[in-house]
Amino acid sequence: MKVRQWQSDYRSGCDGIFGIPRNRAPIAAWCRTGILERRGIDIPTT
Repeated sequence: MKVRQWQSDYRSGCDGIFGIPRNRAPIAAWCRTGILERRGIDIPTT
């Protein structure tokens, strides 16, 4: 898969605190992580 595209999407393609992905990419967890990291919250990725 295109990880770079996913990283771009999870950084800029997520809405709200829960990181709802705007696109069809299955990166909800990445989105959530990105949102929380931006808010200064450090969470582990599974």
